[in-house]
Amino acid sequence: MLTEFLKKQDTPFINQHGLAFKLEFEQEIQVSLPLVTESDLTACLTAEYELNAFAAVADLHDFDTEKLLAPYWRGTGEISIRVAYEELELGFRIIGNKTIIYSASYHFYDESYALLKTPEDFAAYIMERQSLLEAAMECRNKFINATKRIRRKYL
Repeated sequence: MLTEFLKKQDTPFINQHGLAFKLEFEQEIQVSLPLVTESDLTACLTAEYELNAFAAVADLHDFDTEKLLAPYWRGTGEISIRVAYEELELGFRIIGNKTIIYSASYHFYDESYALLKTPEDFAAYIMERQSLLEAAMECRNKFINATKRIRRKYL
């Protein structure tokens, strides 16, 4: 029943808490929450859940930010934040008394000794580190362009 409900949605289902639910690969539900929406920067917090984490459509209605972040807070889960420009995706994980922030595709790594726990914390982190994130994206783009030039030259 839950699968059929989500399949019928033309756009992600948004509950009264502002969380958006989207069926991914018929086995996972992607839950997302907008964090920052400024003219040049938007960010969205996402987490993946197994389909069996929700028993019925009513569970989607009751799911709130606290439930979304609970596995992350316990240190057993990870959340991702997709920053709209260049589609940068950052992973966040709590390890001990710090938050690890990374993006494998952009070769980005950072640590925050302030535990990022709320949507406002994540939004503040992104705003504070915007120039550092832009530098990581610029370095990645330079690497991609250099690789393309080398391929054209030798292939």
